[in-house]
Amino acid sequence: MARPKKKPILPKEIYVMPNADKKFQESWSHPSKKNNPMNLPHSFRMIIAGNCSRGKSNMCKNFILHQSPPFERIFVCHASDLASEDGSKEWQDCGGEYLPILPPPSHWEAGREEKRLLILDDICYEAMNKTQRAYLDRSMGFISSHCNLSIIITTQNFFSVQPSIRRLFNFYVVYRPDDLDSLNTIARRVGIKPEIFEKMFDELATGRYDCIMRDLTPDTPYPLRLNGFDVIEMKDDHKIKGE
Repeated sequence: MARPKKKPILPKEIYVMPNADKKFQESWSHPSKKNNPMNLPHSFRMIIAGNCSRGKSNMCKNFILHQSPPFERIFVCHASDLASEDGSKEWQDCGGEYLPILPPPSHWEAGREEKRLLILDDICYEAMNKTQRAYLDRSMGFISSHCNLSIIITTQNFFSVQPSIRRLFNFYVVYRPDDLDSLNTIARRVGIKPEIFEKMFDELATGRYDCIMRDLTPDTPYPLRLNGFDVIEMKDDHKIKGE
């Protein structure tokens, strides 16, 4: 009679089991990410929040330019009917494909072998119907991480994006709002002490087109940045320094 096989002794620690749906995921250890804070690890979820004419779309395009390996397809869902193929040409310079409405999650399951980006540009999230809100929630929470899709949302009002969506971002790009109360609340939402966040805008992001970037991705070497590139160092005495 054959002896029963001994059960292997497992180490007393959590074993990380590979996820077949996430083979496309990048990290900061990827060789292409070295020494370039703007080359973000795909797939990511980002909000760019600021008043009108502050440079949100331009910042978004800079992230696209620095993405390596590059996105193979870029989709744009815009707030205005002028964004149709016969209207606004704002996103044509980066090869953006126009989407009249946010598609259902099943739309993204096909073509998952392609590295893709979805841009939601100044959508009125408060006016979304229940179905569209559900589509967005599912796209942010599952589709992005399992179907090879990064998502960038641009908005003039940080708080117009529903809380369940805001909690799923791992990149926050914030331009200074006009009122101090909003600034303090945004600081708490992105995990920065309000007095420190205010100090960053008072001492570093002093121009109209300056922004503070909060990076919550795993093992990021650049948790805080000015205008995407310049690393912000935090001192023990709450002093800040931009490089």
